[in-house]
Amino acid sequence: MTPPTYRARLRLEGLVLVGCGALAFAVVAVIAPPEGAELVGGGAQLLLLAGLLVVFGPRSAQRAMDRAKQVPSPQLGSGEPTPLWHVVAIVVVLTPFFALPSGGVGGLTFSGGAVLVGLAQAFLLERTVAAEEREAGRCFFRLPGSRILRGTKLGWTPSTAEG
Repeated sequence: MTPPTYRARLRLEGLVLVGCGALAFAVVAVIAPPEGAELVGGGAQLLLLAGLLVVFGPRSAQRAMDRAKQVPSPQLGSGEPTPLWHVVAIVVVLTPFFALPSGGVGGLTFSGGAVLVGLAQAFLLERTVAAEEREAGRCFFRLPGSRILRGTKLGWTPSTAEG
């Protein structure tokens, strides 16, 4: 069985992160709404994050694709080095961790950041990979050994008719 493509994983993981982040944001906003002045700093941090994602996200994806090696289909692995429930667990655990000491603004900033990262992953990075796949005639797959802090390891096979 062929594992999910890198593009499919980016879209799925990104949308899961968007959903979890949005839900966490709503919960924090209801339970511990911060004061208006506190929101300015959190909003500035989210704007900075958005800018960094737009600039460095596609570069990071391109770097991973540039390092990818052709891999025979049987060696592709699962394409899912991180189970989706890990994405949910990160948001569920870290939102209160940031929210409690800050009176809510840290939780809003963290969960809002999760939404931004998820949107970048599901749409910006997925489109970056789609463009490279069209141009290079390749289909990318995430390989085992990919980690958040160590980067994504990709392999590729010649492109199929996947769009």
